[in-house]
Amino acid sequence: MRFFGKGAGAGMMLTSSMGPMGIAIGVAIDEGIGKDIDRVARQEGFDIRQIVGDAFNKQHIKNPHGANIAVTIERYGFMTRPGENDPVAPQLHLSMTGNDGTKTWFKYPEHYTDADIPTQALEHVKTNGVLAIDLHQHAAQFLAKKVFESIK
Repeated sequence: MRFFGKGAGAGMMLTSSMGPMGIAIGVAIDEGIGKDIDRVARQEGFDIRQIVGDAFNKQHIKNPHGANIAVTIERYGFMTRPGENDPVAPQLHLSMTGNDGTKTWFKYPEHYTDADIPTQALEHVKTNGVLAIDLHQHAAQFLAKKVFESIK
């Protein structure tokens, strides 16, 4: 599970006093947070393949024109969002490869700035694995709908 937060920014500030080691420290901060979230989420049964598979199965939409598509989970985790209490949103990147080999990307939340993106305080997500599951279920259901809409 990846986490993209304030560690990268802190690393850039540390560069002035520590050089390239400052960037490494900033990245390590975010990596550590990602591992904390992952550990707690897995204790609650987090399985990104199952979450995405369930989201696609729940769409109950027939595959138009018998399109043969392959969907790949490219990235998942959390990223910080603006607001109080260090809110984080789920991050889920899927790619779809069509019959002709063309790859289409679906990056949540980056591609959907006008969508209602649910967030939770970072401290809560780090200690409550059910929140990580719920947030990723929302993201997966949103993207499953977008994938099916794109092949209509």
